[in-house]
Amino acid sequence: MSGATRVKICGVTTVADALMAARAGADLLGLNFYPPSPRCITVAQAQEIGEQLREELSDDRPLLVGVFVNEEPACIADICVGAGLDSAQLSGDEPPDVLLATRNRGTHVFKSLRPQSVAEARANAQRFLPPEPDDGRLPSLLLDAWHPDLYGGSGELAGSDVAHILAGEVPRLMLAGGLNPENVAGRVRALRPWGVDVASGVESAPGVKDADKVRAFIYDRDDRHVGVKERAAVHRDGDWHRVFHCWVARRDEQGRDWLLFQRRGAHKPTFPLHLDVTVGGHYRAGEGVEDGLREIHEELGLEVQFDELIPCGRRRIEARWQNLVDREIADTFVYVSDRPLASYPVMRPEVADLVAVPVEAGLALFAGERDSVCAPASAGPCTITLADFVPHHEEQFANALQLARLVLNG
Repeated sequence: MSGATRVKICGVTTVADALMAARAGADLLGLNFYPPSPRCITVAQAQEIGEQLREELSDDRPLLVGVFVNEEPACIADICVGAGLDSAQLSGDEPPDVLLATRNRGTHVFKSLRPQSVAEARANAQRFLPPEPDDGRLPSLLLDAWHPDLYGGSGELAGSDVAHILAGEVPRLMLAGGLNPENVAGRVRALRPWGVDVASGVESAPGVKDADKVRAFIYDRDDRHVGVKERAAVHRDGDWHRVFHCWVARRDEQGRDWLLFQRRGAHKPTFPLHLDVTVGGHYRAGEGVEDGLREIHEELGLEVQFDELIPCGRRRIEARWQNLVDREIADTFVYVSDRPLASYPVMRPEVADLVAVPVEAGLALFAGERDSVCAPASAGPCTITLADFVPHHEEQFANALQLARLVLNG
């Protein structure tokens, strides 16, 4: 995770939400032990969440942080030990002595600040910073929004002036307060905190996390994870995001090489009936590269094993049209199949047609050496030109044809 912005999903109340958040890429999960909060859980519930995470994910599980408000050090330490927590976040009016007493009981602890001014923020940062370097996987301080009545979870944004100054002065500062899938990536880009803390911003109801709000992974241009956001907002805002691409290539009995292109379904909101990558799609919440096999099944109706795919690296693809910017980090594969084109069960309406483009003729088309190519298709032979392809992806498609040539020729 070096260089990445850490993500903490706070107010987790169930095993199912904990596993969903973990598989979506959360680095830390917050478990609330403040009784007035609608997200408060019992020690037994926290134990169950921790046990299931360890059983399902082993060492890849997120760190577990207990959230406390004005509790005694002995109680904090006992709950952390009993529930198997990795750290305690103190979100109340605790003085530095409480943090010291909690540390002296062997519990990692950090303070949540809710300053009303830059001066107060700086003064409290000095008061509550850990006395010496501690666990680098955990924040040193958390910055939340000021609210006169609530200890966090107010849904209000922390002040940008305070956040900007502390992010530059405090190591491992975690930013909280009013973050949601619509603004978290922008706040990260502007403020560059060590981590972000999201609670109500990814919920359908208090304490109920909404998986649709962690649908796509968001990355910056350096391939660093910076948060979560819904798919429509990803494309609208031009965020880098991870996708799965698989090209299907074939050499026929006459030794001719072909690359399959998908003709997009007529219902697609962008570029319907245009030619595109054979199989492509966004990862769902909690999915990894191997889960891209789901896209192959959904779009081509094929059951393929991951070790049958030829990995071709991770490729950056950036395309612009109208007011949208599509920035993809594509995990790219080639699948070599000897299936006749007519044997593919085209999965309509997702896919309108499959078109087999001859590799050499396709390269000549994209090089401007010819105007059209005759190509067999599952719906019958057709003549294609550059206008038939999804626009602004000419370099990507030419590279795919070169990949097919390279793979098929060993």
